[in-house]
Amino acid sequence: DPTSSVRPDAARALGRIRDPQAVPALVETLQSAPEDLQDACIQALGAIGGNVSEDAVAHIFRVSPSERIFASSAEAASRLGIVEAAWEIVPRLLKTENPVLRRQLAIATGNLIGRPGEFYRYLIGSSAQRQAEIDRCFQQILRTVRESVSGKPGTLERIRRQLRSLRGMIAHEQYELAFAILFKVAELFLVSVIGADDDTDLLDAAFQRDQKLGIWWWFLQRAADYAQDTEPEYLAIDILLGLYFLAVWRPPTPGERKTRR
Repeated sequence: DPTSSVRPDAARALGRIRDPQAVPALVETLQSAPEDLQDACIQALGAIGGNVSEDAVAHIFRVSPSERIFASSAEAASRLGIVEAAWEIVPRLLKTENPVLRRQLAIATGNLIGRPGEFYRYLIGSSAQRQAEIDRCFQQILRTVRESVSGKPGTLERIRRQLRSLRGMIAHEQYELAFAILFKVAELFLVSVIGADDDTDLLDAAFQRDQKLGIWWWFLQRAADYAQDTEPEYLAIDILLGLYFLAVWRPPTPGERKTRR
């Protein structure tokens, strides 16, 4: 009903129900709806999923006329696993001075490199709740490192020392130094995981190994270009994204790697 004032609520409800029968109506409404209704339809399509939803979200993501629609379509695209969205999301994430957009795009990036719906917990709640998430993150990182670098005790110990320093820098809000240490940890980890030598193109090798690994390393490289000029609270989010990936990453099986190519 184009005259109804409850259309955004109806769209969000359809998203929560996740009934694929709602997709055609949501897609049709999306094309010429007011911004608040577009936002609700995008969120619903991201929740329902399926090829038609993915096509509609990918289209609106590419042509989004406003920051609000770009942010909602970016998050929906990331939940749907549209990996190509990273090439637009990451640059906008690192360049925007809009704090709301920055957090939304950080969540979308977290969805792409980790498990959808998880990373937001690092950005919401009380200080104590966020600190608890960071503590768990470091515990999980140590497990990831042990599993991935177990055959290289020297590298394993170097990463452990760097992680201790990194944790201290974060606690004292020395984010520029913390990011520099994170970058060293990431490089050590990546070289070890892919078995790189001096002639290896790390970015290409990371993507050959696993798409998420490649996006993570590309994100860190781009973030490093902006680190000196990035506001501390924004740099803290970049650091959390880098750490979050290390906490949740597991090597893909051969079948998964084949599919991703």
